[in-house]
Amino acid sequence: MKSDYLDLCHYNKWANSMIINWLESIDEEILNQKIASSFNSLNKTIQHIDYWQRFWLLFILEGSPVQYNGRIKNQHTIKSLEMLAESSANFLDELNDKNEEFFSEEIHLNESWRKHKAPRNAFLKHVLNHSNFHRGQIITMARGLGIEKGIPRTDYLIFSKETA
Repeated sequence: MKSDYLDLCHYNKWANSMIINWLESIDEEILNQKIASSFNSLNKTIQHIDYWQRFWLLFILEGSPVQYNGRIKNQHTIKSLEMLAESSANFLDELNDKNEEFFSEEIHLNESWRKHKAPRNAFLKHVLNHSNFHRGQIITMARGLGIEKGIPRTDYLIFSKETA
């Protein structure tokens, strides 16, 4: 079980790296250009993924409400991309030494916006799926901005073949 979760964390890091490397080749102005979506620019969508990866990792590690005050900012996209790379790597770094029981231990989310009790692994699957959802949005948003060149393929099967 633990190896499956770490594999998904590794996939998340890999897929985010693919997106990051691609977006680094695109002009900053385009990355901040407004487009209709959940978040109105590629930069803000990257920040959203990073914010929630940081929040959920802290919660998963601590198993209690966390004080994390990261919000979408007016910052250069390169900073947003660096932060996303860091938060993606943190999952592997922080969870690698945890035992099997850690992942199945039930924890309680008690936030004003959501109350939920579940095993740590459920929250981990949630955040990794959340990041995947927004990576798809990023590609769709980029196409809406006229970007077609270099779009990465971030399917899990490609990851598993490339990292075998």
